[in-house]
Amino acid sequence: MPEHAAPGHWLVEHIGLDAFIKLCRYHSGERIELDRCAQAIRAAFEQQVAREYAQGASNGELALRYGYTERGIRKRVEIREPSPNFDLFDEL
Repeated sequence: MPEHAAPGHWLVEHIGLDAFIKLCRYHSGERIELDRCAQAIRAAFEQQVAREYAQGASNGELALRYGYTERGIRKRVEIREPSPNFDLFDEL
């Protein structure tokens, strides 16, 4: 972390200048690692795709927009409904 917060630092656009100033004061001169949060980013992306699909976008449109195949989009927008079949071990 830099010793002095500069408004042009790349973290400012992600956390804001006030938070960056506090971070610099607390961790001045230290090396810290930031998690990529890949699972959260993927979940947010899949919610966005599902939202656009629910608003009427086709699998083909979404595939072109996001660089996936139509099958890849379909996997992301499938609604996971319970199966109408009975479980072998459920009591009737």
